[in-house]
Amino acid sequence: GLVFLVLSCPCALVISIPLGYFGGIGLASRNGILFKGSNYLDMLTKVDTVVLDKTGTLTKGNFKVIEVDHADHVSREELLAAAVAVERRSNHPVARAIREFAPEADAGIAEVSVTEVPGRGLKGVADGREVLAGSTRFLQEAGIAFPEKLAELPQTVVAVAVGGVYAGAFIIADELKPDAVAAIAALRNLGLRTVILSGDRTPLVRAVGRELGVDEAVGELLPDRKLEEVKKLQLQGRRVAFTGDGINDSPALSAADVGVTLSDGADLAREVADVVLTECRLDGLVTAVDLSKAAMRRIRTDFGLIMTLNTVFLASGLAGFLQPGPSALLHNLTTVGVSLNAMRPMLKAGA
Repeated sequence: GLVFLVLSCPCALVISIPLGYFGGIGLASRNGILFKGSNYLDMLTKVDTVVLDKTGTLTKGNFKVIEVDHADHVSREELLAAAVAVERRSNHPVARAIREFAPEADAGIAEVSVTEVPGRGLKGVADGREVLAGSTRFLQEAGIAFPEKLAELPQTVVAVAVGGVYAGAFIIADELKPDAVAAIAALRNLGLRTVILSGDRTPLVRAVGRELGVDEAVGELLPDRKLEEVKKLQLQGRRVAFTGDGINDSPALSAADVGVTLSDGADLAREVADVVLTECRLDGLVTAVDLSKAAMRRIRTDFGLIMTLNTVFLASGLAGFLQPGPSALLHNLTTVGVSLNAMRPMLKAGA
């Protein structure tokens, strides 16, 4: 009875399993990955689909104007003046790129009022003339005709209308992050499906998707549509990890099984995300998946070892081969052994 009482106490389980999670989270933090709870470490091992935002996540977000197209009835200077006048009232990275391209273009415009239309662009009045600056869809919804070629370009396009007539467009380029291609390839090698969901134009998003080699790329999505796409994947039985860094990504980050963000992203994104990559590198996501799987393998190994040894020890005690003293020693040695195994990642990292 004493042997059975000593060996059946689950000290090894209640100590080593939490230590296994602690060791995994600790090692992840040393690699610049902050888990907000052990349940997300567990959930990340079950994820089969990784959904990513484009701008700021896969790309640098350093926009530059590479071309300016103006209509025949408008001079280049008039276009620049009207566009810069309204874009000066916005903090969007694309607006900043236009301002940096022609910083003094609006010097002669005195009166400007601007309203931001979320997901579309800017609507303003500059010296008494209405100015629209935003996506081609924005102009289309306003009933303004524009060259069809703009809708097919694989770059970001800011179309401008002055007085209800198309005036021109800014062609803007962004660069992929240096580790984006390798990170997507590594995720696919882990057997994960990769999807891009972006608010940018579909031709641009698909071009980026082809360059990265993702399984699917969907563009022209407002925040609520991103949320719908994530929920659609979940209804298909998929476990989704969403990676994004902007305020507009927050609904999808919150709804995903695991939300991942970059530490240089928006405050709201960091607040609702479950995992934060402090080094702002996409390969951190690959590392997070690898570490979580390694931690769970170690936890399962400890669990199996504990159950096997306890079964053997209990059978030996019931058969009379073990006395209370040796059984207590074996019990404690098992507890110490599996606990050290659970803490091995942290011990190595500390060394």
